[in-house]
Amino acid sequence: MKMKRTYLRNEKIMYAITPSLRGDIGIIWTLHKGTYRIIAVLLPGKKKMERAVHDSFPGAAPGSRREIGALGRILTRYVKGENVKIPLAVFDMERLYPFQKKVLMKCRQIPRGKVLSYGRLAEKIGAPKAARAAGTALARNPFPLVLPCHRVVQATGRPGNFGGSPPMKVALLAGEGVRLSERGIVDAGSFWK
Repeated sequence: MKMKRTYLRNEKIMYAITPSLRGDIGIIWTLHKGTYRIIAVLLPGKKKMERAVHDSFPGAAPGSRREIGALGRILTRYVKGENVKIPLAVFDMERLYPFQKKVLMKCRQIPRGKVLSYGRLAEKIGAPKAARAAGTALARNPFPLVLPCHRVVQATGRPGNFGGSPPMKVALLAGEGVRLSERGIVDAGSFWK
């Protein structure tokens, strides 16, 4: 995921890598005047996580903070299928575009064990003809898992794409209690109204 460079020049970009059941998770944050703000969460993919971090955030340095370690443990539990609460206070939501923020905050409202289609998500934010734009906003989600874009699927029940990987999306949905057929199609009863 290429991130738009909106951080300040005097911000120090740091990262931590946390192992999970599905592969390494990268947590990227800035440190400015002693305050930290998380600017991205990177999911496992084809590249090694350290390479993915440096491709998206050139010059980022490894670092550690008690709070970042705690978040890494929460995300690891989430990937295992545990029902955890992830506080938003430390995530830099100001880096989101207004439409993207609207889409992603609606995703946060989708109950665990439920899904929405792209079109229904667009309707719920008051933009019924913007299903593709909603999909683009989801694809550029800098905080997957935290803002659970994996809970948005195709109207047919097919899971569709996901930054981590389509199999990871299916595993996350199944771990949350979404009913899926043997072919990986979401059961109609799992759609949120």
